[in-house]
Amino acid sequence: MTIAIYSSKELPEAGAYWGMRPREPLGSGQGFAFIAEGFDVKIDLLLSHLLHLLNPEDWGDWGGVHVLVGHGTNEAINLGLSAENPAVLRLKDLETLCKFVSGDVDGAVIKKKYKVDPDVLADTIDRFCTLSLRHVAVRACNIGSNDAYLLKLAELLNIKTISAPTRRDFFTGLYPKKVTEDPDPAVAARIIMKKAPKVINSYIVGEKNDIVMFNFEKGSRPTRFRCHAVASSEKAVNDFYRANFQFLNPVDFKWGMAVPLYGINMNHERLPLVPIFPNHPNYSSFLKVVNNPKFVQYPPPQINLPLYIPKDPMTPVRRRPLQKLFRTVFGR
Repeated sequence: MTIAIYSSKELPEAGAYWGMRPREPLGSGQGFAFIAEGFDVKIDLLLSHLLHLLNPEDWGDWGGVHVLVGHGTNEAINLGLSAENPAVLRLKDLETLCKFVSGDVDGAVIKKKYKVDPDVLADTIDRFCTLSLRHVAVRACNIGSNDAYLLKLAELLNIKTISAPTRRDFFTGLYPKKVTEDPDPAVAARIIMKKAPKVINSYIVGEKNDIVMFNFEKGSRPTRFRCHAVASSEKAVNDFYRANFQFLNPVDFKWGMAVPLYGINMNHERLPLVPIFPNHPNYSSFLKVVNNPKFVQYPPPQINLPLYIPKDPMTPVRRRPLQKLFRTVFGR
């Protein structure tokens, strides 16, 4: 499994969540290669980076599920090429790119509309298609409610199966505080939560004397939520995670720690936020799965690509003193 988070600056909790290696969605979580490199909403750069960062054993039949994480709506994901709206990859953009790679749209049109080198773009897409990815799970809010979009994205990138939530999903941080104000933790928790500002709703798990309680409030942006949480014990928090998630690399919660929280809002875009977590029996019913009838299985590569991490162009290259002396004396 490979994780590509293209909105890591906007979704800092996403990296922490996927770093715990959840056995979700629809895959085993084995063969994990974690990528959390803010790809800055450009699909051509994203594909180029993935071509270098994906290990051959993660490709094709060997790869299982790969996950694409970021912002989106029911109309588009926030990856772009368009000069009109560079932060959004719309359905008509996908249709244009599909026609371009099939030869029905001239490169000059792509260059004029998207301000990119058409030859480089075509080569990048063609090489990515040879990966023959079996399943890509998109986590970009409710883009799964748009079947046509998922199908066209799968066609463009030669993905056999693609899946995505049909309702808005969310990442947030969980910072549980210990309940100490009342002999009955449930009573104390309710008192604390009533004091929380901008409360959206409460969510209680566990028994009376072993509870975790949440209040969600709206964040600074429509896609952001803050989570106030209290718990009766460290064990209650760990039990909550074991009940609602399955991680290959779980964290043993201790007081003072911050842990990530991911879920789908069963109430869609409406409030209160009603979260459903991956271990819930109805979780998969909120994931749309689309199969690509045009999928082509290419043979796996025979060589390994070297690991490539692009350098920050703003960071100067620092040479060792002996390297500087060698270049000064010999001119190379």
